[in-house]
Amino acid sequence: MVGKKLVVSEVEVLLYYIRQKQVYVPDSFDMRATCGSCHLNTFFCAQYKEFKNLISAGEKWEDSRVLQFLQGGLRHGIRCHDVDTIYMPINQPNLHWYLAVVNLKDWSIHIIDSLFTARKKQERIDLVQPMAEMLPHALQDVGFFESRPELVEYKQRTFRIVYEKKYPQQDGSDCGMFMIKFIEFLMTKDLQIRDCVQAKMDRFRYNSCVQLFTHGCRKRAKIYQSDDE
Repeated sequence: MVGKKLVVSEVEVLLYYIRQKQVYVPDSFDMRATCGSCHLNTFFCAQYKEFKNLISAGEKWEDSRVLQFLQGGLRHGIRCHDVDTIYMPINQPNLHWYLAVVNLKDWSIHIIDSLFTARKKQERIDLVQPMAEMLPHALQDVGFFESRPELVEYKQRTFRIVYEKKYPQQDGSDCGMFMIKFIEFLMTKDLQIRDCVQAKMDRFRYNSCVQLFTHGCRKRAKIYQSDDE
C-alpha cells in the first residue's frame, strides 16, 4: 500500500475499515451515510447494455449483488432506506480512482475527482452514467420508496450528475488514497476536507497501514464484539 497506486483489494479493505469505524464510534460519523464497494459500479457498467435492452423491451432488470448492498448486505453496511448519502468508489481500471457521491435527498450524483480536468470530464461522467440510470430501478426493487415516501417523485428519474471542481487536487499518483480520504473526511464529523491534501498523503498511507495492523492484532486477541470481525 505504501508508495504505490492502490489496487482493488486494498481499496476494499480500506472501505470495510471505514464502515467498521462507523459502527464502533458512531458519534464521530454521519450515521445517515454509508460507503459502497468498488465492485458496484463495475456491475452497473457490465450490465448497462443488457439493462437498456430489457427496459426498451418493457422487461425488468435486476442484479442480486446490487440489491444485497442496498439492503445493508456489505459487512457493516447500512440499508439504503436509512441513509441520505452513499459514497461510491469509481475505478477506471489501471488508470484512476475517483468518488461518486449519491445524494438521495436531491437525487444527484456528485463526482469528486482529485485529478480534475475539463478534458476528462465527460469520460468520468460516462463511467457513472450507468449507475445514474440503473440505481433508481434497484432502489424500487428493495422497497426504498415505500420507506421514503417524500422521495417518491424521483421513482422514475435518472440521477442528475454534477462534476465538482472545488476539492483538493493531487500532484502525484495518489488518486486511490485521495478517494479513500475524501470518503472518510466527508463521513466523519470532526474532519475538514480542506486538510485532505497531497502533502499529507504519505502520512495517510502509513497511518492506514498502522491502523489495519492494529485491527488485525485486536482481531487475533478476540477483542471485537462479533465473530465476523
